[in-house]
Amino acid sequence: MKINSMRILKKQTGFTLIELLVVIAIIAILAAILLPALAAAKRKGLRAQCISNMHQVFAACTVYAGDYNDWYPIWFDGSGHPLNQIHAQDYTTFVVGPQSPGTKVPVSSSSNFEFNNLGLCYVLNMLGDGKALYCPCFSIKNARGIDAFSDPTFMSTDKSQGVVKSTILFNPRVINAKGYQAGAKDDPATTRSFQKSTDPRGHKLFAVDFMESAATGGMPFNADQFAHWPSKGWVVLFTDGSTHFVYSPGAFAIATSSTFVTGQTLKSATDYDQIFNDLENDDR
Repeated sequence: MKINSMRILKKQTGFTLIELLVVIAIIAILAAILLPALAAAKRKGLRAQCISNMHQVFAACTVYAGDYNDWYPIWFDGSGHPLNQIHAQDYTTFVVGPQSPGTKVPVSSSSNFEFNNLGLCYVLNMLGDGKALYCPCFSIKNARGIDAFSDPTFMSTDKSQGVVKSTILFNPRVINAKGYQAGAKDDPATTRSFQKSTDPRGHKLFAVDFMESAATGGMPFNADQFAHWPSKGWVVLFTDGSTHFVYSPGAFAIATSSTFVTGQTLKSATDYDQIFNDLENDDR
């Protein structure tokens, strides 16, 4: 009798195939519930790092202005455009360059580097880490990300371009976007609104995550091109030093529209200007 009881007990403590499948199903359900939450938490952590980067940018610009008679880091491409005239918002992403057409900068030499914008803060050691110029939320597949400009250590230049760009539109506002004249070498309308630290008044956009349309028009809303995908917004640094993630339906609609084409055109200038206005207004 005792032997039979032990046999029965042993039989009862085993797992049946159905029970095993139930356990696996429960684990799968829990994973399906928890993994999206973990991914969302990771995205929030990266967004916090992006906000921290923008704070570093503002601190660096403040130090730069203190050393250079109130001037913020300048843009000057050496091709006949006057100082701080932004003929395309994409110019504000340049950290090194652009060089003369066809020029390639050797990775081992900095003799031909033309530092612009936030690159001036980097080369003058006003930024603790050059990686602050790159949003960590961008996919590594993004051609604008830090991996494209590291050969083998930051900050070197991309072999194919001879230039370095950040993932930040830095100080991109101009005094009169609606007065843009395509092809004009000297176009006062495209002069930066905030050239010196004494220029900004109030809560104005000073820097924002990179945004640019694809060749077919519009900014693709995907992990490779949109910094804070799947969130429909941007991290924005304002002239008062505050930095926030801004959800702006109006700005998002313009950036992802098939008619949004970046470049040296009146429409591009006015589209960016409206995006910047929307981001400012939606943060209030």
